[in-house]
Amino acid sequence: FGGERVILEAITLVCLVARLVFLYVHYVLWTRTQGDVKRESLRIQEDMHAHRERARVVGTLTVKVSRARDLPHSKADTTDPYVEVTCGEEKLYCKTLFDQLNPIWDEEFCLYIQSSQLSTDPPPSERFANLKVTVMDADRLSSDDLIGFISMPLSSLVDGVEAGGWHRLEVPTASSEQYQQGQVHLCVRLDLWPPDHDAQQEGARKPPPAIGSTHVSIPFCHDNTVSSKMP
Repeated sequence: FGGERVILEAITLVCLVARLVFLYVHYVLWTRTQGDVKRESLRIQEDMHAHRERARVVGTLTVKVSRARDLPHSKADTTDPYVEVTCGEEKLYCKTLFDQLNPIWDEEFCLYIQSSQLSTDPPPSERFANLKVTVMDADRLSSDDLIGFISMPLSSLVDGVEAGGWHRLEVPTASSEQYQQGQVHLCVRLDLWPPDHDAQQEGARKPPPAIGSTHVSIPFCHDNTVSSKMP
């Protein structure tokens, strides 16, 4: 009986050691899993913070589309111009004026600018880094025709300073050269908010710009310069 008792105690001890080893391995694996979960959670939080920082609204861009002059005659019908104002994801429109070669719109748009659009590291794409103003010719029976456009880098604008003047419209040709036809008069102003600016309060005071145009009467900028590039 003494030998059997020793064997039984040995088996019990082995089972106890095996259980302790199992619990230790389980604890190590659980700790590593929790560490991986925490690291993944931190990574997700950092990515979300970086995304919010890139998408953070840092100011407004006011674009006044005053008028155009010397637009070309339409080959098929009358020239019925309208304007597209594009910056980043936003695209706004001036109303269509029928049979006009020197149209007067007098329309103003306000767009919100995100920090990513002014970033230099990494630089944003051309679509997000530039303000593009395109003059189109509305056609009733076919697709609208491009009259011309201008592209303004946001980085060339000075905070709080209105840049106004005439800009030559350009359109790419098949030979990659550009010819000019007509001019458009714009006033553009970039207003950056201070770091402690309450964007939510700003949004409460002024609703975000809606798709479409807001027609308001504005004075012309008294600047008769003609530019094919940014001032």
